[in-house]
Amino acid sequence: MKFVLSCIVSVTVLSVALMAADKKPKISKGDKVEVDWGGKKIGEFVEFTGTGWLTVKVKSNGMVQTPPSFPPDQVKILPKKDKRATRELPKGVATAGARKCAPGPT
Repeated sequence: MKFVLSCIVSVTVLSVALMAADKKPKISKGDKVEVDWGGKKIGEFVEFTGTGWLTVKVKSNGMVQTPPSFPPDQVKILPKKDKRATRELPKGVATAGARKCAPGPT
């Protein structure tokens, strides 16, 4: 009975570990990432290798370099810029909550 129970527990633990190892970060080609390659550098994700590591294209001194692949835990995915936050409003349109005050007495 102990043998059967220990087999079930070990198979369960092993399957959970394998499922956790299969998860790749959600990233698409061209996303900005930060890697530590001769110092912290910002690069661009290229592809996943067969081992699950990430290949990153890094610009350094005006040249594009493709270093060796990095394991997923050494690559930090940078947040994408919010298009709504960088959008400029047309002239004459006030933002929500903004008030224009009349000049005070002089």
